[in-house]
Amino acid sequence: MSTSVRSDSSPASGYAAVAAPEADAGSGWVFFAGLMLLLLGVMNVIYGIAAISNSTFYVADAKYILSDLNTYGWVVLVIGVIQVLVAIGVFASVQVARWLGVLFVSLNLIAQLLWISAYPLAGLAFVAIDVLVLYGLIAHGHRRPVV
Repeated sequence: MSTSVRSDSSPASGYAAVAAPEADAGSGWVFFAGLMLLLLGVMNVIYGIAAISNSTFYVADAKYILSDLNTYGWVVLVIGVIQVLVAIGVFASVQVARWLGVLFVSLNLIAQLLWISAYPLAGLAFVAIDVLVLYGLIAHGHRRPVV
C-alpha cells in the first residue's frame, strides 16, 4: 500500500503550470495600513461632525485636558479629512503620502488619547488601530500595496 504523489505539471498531464505571483512579504501590511488609514479618516470625519454639532453621542459632563468637545471635534475632523487624502496616496505608492501618514496617524493617536474621556471604547480602539497602521507604514511602507 504505497502512496505516491505525482507532481507532474506538464501540459500532457492536463494541468497547466501556473506560476504564483511573487508577493512581497510586507505588501499586505501596506494595504492594511492604507485601508485602516482610510477607515480611520472616515470615522474621524463622522466623530468630528458629531462633536461639532453638540450631539448626545458622547459622554455627558466629561472633563477635557485642553479645551471643550467642540474644539476636539474640529481637530479630529481636520485630521480625518487629511487621513482620507493620505490613504489615497498610500494606495498610489507615493512615498510622501507614507510619511504624511506616519505624521497624521501619530497626531490622531495623540488626539484620541486627549479626548478619550468623551468616548472611551472608541478612543482605545482608534489608538490600537493607529499603532498597527504606524507599524505597517514604517516597517513595510517602502513596498507597493497589493491591490
